[in-house]
Amino acid sequence: PQQVASLDLKEDGTFWASCDMDSQGLKAESGAFTASGLWRPYRGGVRLILEELPSLDLPECSVEYSLRHGCLVADCSWLPDGLTQEYTQVSAEALVEDSSKHLA
Repeated sequence: PQQVASLDLKEDGTFWASCDMDSQGLKAESGAFTASGLWRPYRGGVRLILEELPSLDLPECSVEYSLRHGCLVADCSWLPDGLTQEYTQVSAEALVEDSSKHLA
């Protein structure tokens, strides 16, 4: 199964990320893992900040990503649910082209 992940860094300083299995019936029954919070520029990359959730006994967590060869790569090996090790930038045009291939 192929993992499909997305990271949306919004202009207002918030982010939304999801991590899911590729279609073809391989998606976990519980659905995609998601994460959201704040982001800030950090040493040429970004820092993602997930707020504390006392109701789930989760402390605030931050994850730094460095920009390497046009990709955001996590600087640590442990990641919270909803985040992945690497994100590659994809243009809107590439997404439209890829989805049209699947419809043909």
